Amino acid sequence: MRREQLGIGNLFDQMRDALIVADATTGRIVLWNAAAEAVFGYSEGEAVGRMVEDLVPEGLRAEHRAGIARYAATGHGAYVDRGAIMELPGLRKDGTEFHAEISLHPAPSEMGGGPFVVALVRDITEQKRLEEQLEQSQRIEAIGLLASGVAHDFNNLLQAILGFSELALQKISPDDQNYMFVQEISHAGQRGAALTRQLLAFGRRQQLSPEILDLNHVIGLLEHTMRALMGPRINLITQFDPVLRRIEADSTQLDQIVLNLVTNARDAMPGGGEIRIETKNVVLDDAGIRSRWPMTPGPYAMMQVRDNGQGMDEQTKAHIFEPFFTTKAHGKGTGLGLASVYGIVKQSRGYIWVDSSPGHGATFTLYFPPSERDWPVVIEPPEVQLGAQPTGETILVVDDEQPVLALAQAVLKAKGYGVLQAHRAEEALLTAEQYPEPIHLLITDVLMPGISGPELARRLRAQRPDLADLKVLYMSGYSQRMIEPGSEVLDVISFLQKPFTPAALLDKVVELLASKTPAGR
Repeated sequence: MRREQLGIGNLFDQMRDALIVADATTGRIVLWNAAAEAVFGYSEGEAVGRMVEDLVPEGLRAEHRAGIARYAATGHGAYVDRGAIMELPGLRKDGTEFHAEISLHPAPSEMGGGPFVVALVRDITEQKRLEEQLEQSQRIEAIGLLASGVAHDFNNLLQAILGFSELALQKISPDDQNYMFVQEISHAGQRGAALTRQLLAFGRRQQLSPEILDLNHVIGLLEHTMRALMGPRINLITQFDPVLRRIEADSTQLDQIVLNLVTNARDAMPGGGEIRIETKNVVLDDAGIRSRWPMTPGPYAMMQVRDNGQGMDEQTKAHIFEPFFTTKAHGKGTGLGLASVYGIVKQSRGYIWVDSSPGHGATFTLYFPPSERDWPVVIEPPEVQLGAQPTGETILVVDDEQPVLALAQAVLKAKGYGVLQAHRAEEALLTAEQYPEPIHLLITDVLMPGISGPELARRLRAQRPDLADLKVLYMSGYSQRMIEPGSEVLDVISFLQKPFTPAALLDKVVELLASKTPAGR
């Protein structure tokens, strides 16, 4: 059979999609273009005369033969008649499977003989991989929003538990039998706070203190700790790029990343093995990021943690960064380690990928963009009168959680401050309007129903001219960097992350009231 019989002549071998013509009576291939050779691996000489069923996996061949027989006997076939587009697995010459998009059409009657079927086949493996990456990214993003929302609300509860238990411990003698009970409540609250920090890390809602860092230095400082964690049956090998690009990240959180990845690798090798940590400068081009969506081309500082442990199957890899997902035995882990690693990396503008298969270990590869600054920027702190004592200033406290209000009032009144309180911003505005005396400090939650904390501060300053320089202390269960981009919640001195201790609240209040420059503006 000749190409001209299809009525497309030289276009046959110029098509980007594989075009295959098969005899519907025998199921044998009669025409084969250059694109089909690229997709399936067979030359035209090898393909012509071969059964079409050779191009699909073994499990689909019986159904394929039955479909050809029906079409040959009746001249009709649902998919051929409609020219529908199907997604099916294809089989290459080397035995590998791929995702194929196939549309079937009856051959032109001018071809004679037959009946013949024309198949257009497109390799959509890369498209499916990108779709799966997008789906996984969206799923993790949605879980992150849920996790951080739960952590934020739980932090308000922990605020009351930790705050009031600390106040109670100050009132109870250590000899009192109730002292131990309250102490255990406090310890449980602290463990809950640690869990919420991990959830906030996964959801990228935790407080970070970024600085310019050398990954080699960070890993080097942890090497003794890591070797102690590994024990004698695991060999730890480090290989550093001596001129590694510096990155901008939180050093404490980077420590958590390294220790979590190494601990995870250790647990995957109960019988011992090798963990290799490598750093390297890399420059990724368009080809280098093809399998790393949504990365962009450019320079990165790369860190890789590789083990030769049990490895993971595709299903496990798809869920490995989700919170509370774990392959460990019950009671051996919370499932938050890799979830928090993922969140910290993303919040540090980095990327993380895992390559693994059963029996062949796992490789976690992290990419961080290089810092745009050569040296840390030193910010002069505001002048503070060290050791300043409360002098009876009036403080307006606003929070939509009653336990937080009650705790703040108890702590501040005990130190001699005057306290005004409000559950909402609207109530705070009315209170400030009706209160004739000066208000020296506003302590407010950032995210509240209706009017936000920053907007409340703006309205109070506009409402009362004497409050034009009102100082503000913001508090939230989220980190200040994730609350309101572009807002006035910018400096560390004017932000307190929940849950905080009574002592931390007092330290911030004294520091703000003693400073000579307005904060929280």
